[in-house]
Amino acid sequence: FLITAPNVVHLGVQETVTVQVHGAKSPVHVTAYFKDEAKNRILSDKIDFNLNQGNNYQEIKKIMVKPGNLQQDTFKKSRSPHILLVTESRELHKETVQKIRILLSSRKGYIFIQTDKPIYTPNSKG
Repeated sequence: FLITAPNVVHLGVQETVTVQVHGAKSPVHVTAYFKDEAKNRILSDKIDFNLNQGNNYQEIKKIMVKPGNLQQDTFKKSRSPHILLVTESRELHKETVQKIRILLSSRKGYIFIQTDKPIYTPNSKG
C-alpha cells in the first residue's frame, strides 16, 4: 500500500492525502486522521477511505488540522512542532495502526510577485 501526504501540514488548511493499495482482491477500508504527538489528542476529523475495484483501489481525500484542537502554546514551546498522521486498517497492516511524524506550521504560504511591466492585455502594443 502507499499513502501520500504533505511533509508540512498547515494549521486550518485542507491537506490532500492519498491512499492506494496494489494487488488487492477485496475491498479495503482505511481511516486516517491527525493526532497530537505529545498530548495524544485527535486534531482532525477521522476520514474514511473505501478502496475497491470501482475506484481502482485508490482514493484522494482532504484532511484539516482544526485550529481549536491545539493548545495555544504549541508553537511557543517548540520551533518545529510535529503531529502524527495516523492510519488504521485491519486489512492492510500487521499492526492495525500506523503513525508517521509530520511538521506542523501555523504560517500560510503566500507568494507575491512584483514586476516592472504592466499587466499584459492581448490588445496592448509594446
